[in-house]
Amino acid sequence: MSTVFTDGTTPLDAAHMNALQQKVEKGLANGYVGLDASGNVALASAAKVVWAGDTNIYRQSAGVVASDGTFLALPAADSTYGYATRGSTDTIVKWGVTRDGHMYWGAGGSTTVDTVLYRNNPDSLKTDDNFVAALDIYPRAGGAAQMQIGSCVGGAPGMYFGQAADTNLYRQSANALGTDGYLYVKVNTTTVQTGLLLNILGTMKQLEVGAPDSGGAGYRMARFTN
Repeated sequence: MSTVFTDGTTPLDAAHMNALQQKVEKGLANGYVGLDASGNVALASAAKVVWAGDTNIYRQSAGVVASDGTFLALPAADSTYGYATRGSTDTIVKWGVTRDGHMYWGAGGSTTVDTVLYRNNPDSLKTDDNFVAALDIYPRAGGAAQMQIGSCVGGAPGMYFGQAADTNLYRQSANALGTDGYLYVKVNTTTVQTGLLLNILGTMKQLEVGAPDSGGAGYRMARFTN
């Protein structure tokens, strides 16, 4: 055991004890971290835990922990959660993200998760469950093939086609579809039958068109089979 102070000269004896530091630096700048009465590490509200001057974690506000960098989870397996939330009395997560990017949701408590969203293939998301939208859905948004699915003419359920929403198909009334534009049905070019089928008295009948001028000069006759 050394008998002198770190200067190598001053004796380490009772006469020189006043050379020892006698002020408390717990929690102070350049001081030291202490424990509170419960054995918890006690930091000042503005204090940060800092690594290498570029990585930190700190109290952002009451009940909120933050970092100015990125949190990275490195689970051991694809099916292991990297991030998850649950209530204090839950035994199963309410929401979680596994290493392979699957997001799961559940009711919490002891109930297993039952809803999932994940990457199906490049540029494709998939769910194995129902998808519910409170407002409209816009497939192919911003492109020539854009659609709007949801509220249509007069608030009726239906679809708009194209960015200009100038073509539509919607529920006109009970058991009836409507459109405010034209409806084109492709005709079979090798027979007189068209692609239009109608339910006549409980039997499906296909519309046929006659030969040129069969309905008069410049017209074709339209008919349904018996």
